[in-house]
Amino acid sequence: MEDFEVMLKALSMERDNLHEQIMQVDRVIAKVKAGQYLTSNQITTLEIIPSNIKEPVSFNNSSNIKVQVIKIFDLIGCAAKLREINTEYTRQTGKVFNLREPVRSLHNTRMVLMIKEKSLERAKYWVKTDWVENGVLLDKYKFDGFDLIYKAGDIEFV
Repeated sequence: MEDFEVMLKALSMERDNLHEQIMQVDRVIAKVKAGQYLTSNQITTLEIIPSNIKEPVSFNNSSNIKVQVIKIFDLIGCAAKLREINTEYTRQTGKVFNLREPVRSLHNTRMVLMIKEKSLERAKYWVKTDWVENGVLLDKYKFDGFDLIYKAGDIEFV
């Protein structure tokens, strides 16, 4: 392996770790905004656990790729772009694989849905079907800032 490949891999891993830390902070911010926090005398420090301690999803070699994708959705836990799903899959399995076709296959069976702005042609985010209730994405599956970007009447699930 060339030096630049090693550097790129190390930088990519560092970026993934930093992204996970940011996601953890975003989840804490969302909980504080929702009023689900401890009073100041009950909490002394906020410790962010590095993502490399996060236990990987166990995939056996016989696991169907669609089952693996559903597990990745559960791990991410919020609406995600295909790139984010691919990144998490690679991080968890160590395999580089384009998940476009497995995700589209899950879409055809209505196990996952796309979030699309009504005014746009293309959808940006993927969600599990059970994350949507009465045509609305449940709050616990929204990424931080989702409601600021998208109004309920402006999106559809396809």
